[in-house]
Amino acid sequence: MLLQGKTVLVTGASAGIGRAVAIGCARHGADVALNFNSDVAGANGAVAEIEALGRKGIAIQGDVAIEV
Repeated sequence: MLLQGKTVLVTGASAGIGRAVAIGCARHGADVALNFNSDVAGANGAVAEIEALGRKGIAIQGDVAIEV
């Protein structure tokens, strides 16, 4: 993947597949915005892993399943 210099948004990124995708994108050069619903500790841990890879990470709490 050529993600160098890109920013990605990954939903459900505090655990499981979403977290793996977020960290994988960071490994390939992307900065990552993580969306999570309730697992603050998991989201902050993922951000720490992303930053340890030398990329920018931010965790944004919100329920994307709620229709507006």
